Amino acid sequence: LSRIGPEIDDYVQLNLPPVRKTGSSVLEGVVVHIDKFGNVITSLRPEHVEEHYGEEFSPRLFRIQETQVDRHCRFYAEGGADGVFSLIGSSGYYEIAALKKPAAGLIKARRGMKVALEVGPAPAATGAPPPPDRGRP
Repeated sequence: LSRIGPEIDDYVQLNLPPVRKTGSSVLEGVVVHIDKFGNVITSLRPEHVEEHYGEEFSPRLFRIQETQVDRHCRFYAEGGADGVFSLIGSSGYYEIAALKKPAAGLIKARRGMKVALEVGPAPAATGAPPPPDRGRP
C-alpha cells in the first residue's frame, strides 16, 4: 500500500443533514450528491425506514419538487428505458436514476433540494402486489 501513498489517520466525517419524520408515512431528506452519470444520491437509507417504521415497511414514492418516482428497482439495468426509478446505490443510500440518461437533468434536481420518501407496508407483509412498475419525471 505504501506505493499508493501515505496512510492517513485524520479522516473527515461528513455531517449530513438529519433525516426527519414529517408525517405518518413520510421521511424527509435531501439531495447530497449528483454523480458523474447524473444519478441523484439522497441522504435517505433503508435503515431510516426501518428505524422509523419497522422492517415491514418499504419505499412507495419519492418526491423531489414536482417529480414523483414510484418505481423501485434492485439494480440499474432493471430500470429499463422508461423514465426514472429509485434504487439503493453502492453507498447504501437511496438514489434516483435513469438508464443511460442523467436523472438529475430529467427531474431538474440539484444538491440540497428536499426529498420526501413515502413508505408503506412491504408487499410481502400485506400480500398485496408490488407498487406499479413506472416512474414519472
